[in-house]
Amino acid sequence: MPLLLVICIINRSESQGKNIWTLAAFAFAFSFLGDLFLSDFLQEYSLFLFGLIAFLVTHILYILIFRKLGARIENLFKGYNAFASMGILVWASIVLYYLWPSLGSMGVAVAIYVLVIASMSISAFSLLSSTRQRPFFYLFAGAVLFMLSDMCIAIMKFSHEMAYGRFIVMSTYLAAQFLILKGLHTSDTSLRSQTE
Repeated sequence: MPLLLVICIINRSESQGKNIWTLAAFAFAFSFLGDLFLSDFLQEYSLFLFGLIAFLVTHILYILIFRKLGARIENLFKGYNAFASMGILVWASIVLYYLWPSLGSMGVAVAIYVLVIASMSISAFSLLSSTRQRPFFYLFAGAVLFMLSDMCIAIMKFSHEMAYGRFIVMSTYLAAQFLILKGLHTSDTSLRSQTE
């Protein structure tokens, strides 16, 4: 995450869309905080809730970024957007329903988190109608992988261990962050080539 944060700062200095790269830098910074709070190194301090909050802020920042790139709430349930939106919401609802009996006092916090990350993925998909194909693919794939990674974390935290769980979580998480960064860079490059 620190490396991706540095890349964001470098891109910001060369980009016309400085606001987007500023938001992205904060998103990667909060992701890094979330990584620290959920790491084995700090596990004894029971900082899971703080990690949840850090990643919640990350997803809200991504929603703001996608909105600046063209995502619109009014388009989320129109045409093919409706199928993707409902699919993502059903996926999130099934996981939440499965975990609910074991969430205890964390139930409300986890439910809010699931709603926000689902909204982030839906926002990414809504870019299909307003973004070039390559940036859209990177951003949406990154959003879905981020959601998959977080769902796996929740299952392992509140339900049961998964075979190769840590590998699945870290590989999907790192791929998600890289793809989102790649999508932002590709979108920025396309914008600069249009204005030159």
